[in-house]
Amino acid sequence: MIRTSLALLLALGASRLEGIPLRFKPTDSTAKVLNETSRVFKLNKVQVKPFTDAREDKQLIGRNNEEDVLRTVTTKDDVGAWCATSFAGLLRDAGVPVVDKDAQYVISAQVTRFMVDETNMYNGVVAMLVTIQDAKGKQLWTGLVTGEAKRWGRSYKAENYMETLSDALVRAVNAVVTDPKLSL
Repeated sequence: MIRTSLALLLALGASRLEGIPLRFKPTDSTAKVLNETSRVFKLNKVQVKPFTDAREDKQLIGRNNEEDVLRTVTTKDDVGAWCATSFAGLLRDAGVPVVDKDAQYVISAQVTRFMVDETNMYNGVVAMLVTIQDAKGKQLWTGLVTGEAKRWGRSYKAENYMETLSDALVRAVNAVVTDPKLSL
């Protein structure tokens, strides 16, 4: 009886998604965001400052509501840093020179939402308050951008959470570079 209970506890614990590492794994095509990014920044040097995580619960990144008991998904990683690194990576992929200093444009952001709610499908949202400044610190653009992603997948799987969050981030970046008020 004790062995069975212990085995059941270990099996349940193994299926929990706690402290999982964040990985950038978009499944959507990034071609549109890359084309728009290169058009907007026109090969000017860009610095992406570390983003801040303004969410209340900095570890919570997902919830599975399929069962009677809510199952959560958490990370030990810095969500703001992950978003900034992924944002900078998209800029680099678009051919934009991303630098640590002496940039024509400086991008900073606060992450206000970073969550996947799973019911019968994965529903993800990444929202950020993004600011772009010139080299002298003059604010050129600011906006609250949101990216949403939905996808099917096997229930309560870390890979599906990462893909959904990555796709939502790509769409949030696309919202920045396609905003008609952004003219650099």
